[in-house]
Amino acid sequence: MPESRDCSSTALVEEGGEYPESNARCQQFPQLSLNFLFMDLYQAALAYTARYATSKENLRRVLWRKLRRAALRADEPAPDSEETEAEISRIISRLESIGAVDDRAYAQAQLRTLSARGTSARSIRAKLQAKGVPAELATELMAATATDDSERAAAFRYAKRRRLGPYRTSAPSPERRQKELAALCRAGFSYALATIVVDCAEPDRHR
Repeated sequence: MPESRDCSSTALVEEGGEYPESNARCQQFPQLSLNFLFMDLYQAALAYTARYATSKENLRRVLWRKLRRAALRADEPAPDSEETEAEISRIISRLESIGAVDDRAYAQAQLRTLSARGTSARSIRAKLQAKGVPAELATELMAATATDDSERAAAFRYAKRRRLGPYRTSAPSPERRQKELAALCRAGFSYALATIVVDCAEPDRHR
């Protein structure tokens, strides 16, 4: 008889308790292991969304990683990709229907958090993309809030957090100025805006 698949929630959920009933059934009826693996995967998705806000695409990546780790621990190949992808899509749709995952709400929250931290529009777009927010949704939400003033305010918030320009704690020098300009540009701000920030003597007048 082939070894049954490890479908315990210990393998699927990094935080939280086990699901002994499904695990025992898997051991007793190996032919049912894939169904119970998917059942635990849904529980893993519920546990993840209860703890973290996420996008649908990011949740898809998380669930695939959990499955691959579970298969690796059981020394078995990962489940069939087409069948598993279909099941993951059903899980995400079910969670979306009960409000556990919402791309728009997630993107709006991320946008507010990143803006408050002084993140440039360019970096915000890249971070949203990395978290699985659809490009068209990111464009829509950013367009609704983007202004020259908001980007400038973000640049000054970033400079304050990093102690650049008017917020520096060391004496200014040409070398220091170049390093500060480079830091702002790497953060996604334009050179023109970086120059305004670094050379500003009264930041309150520009925010």
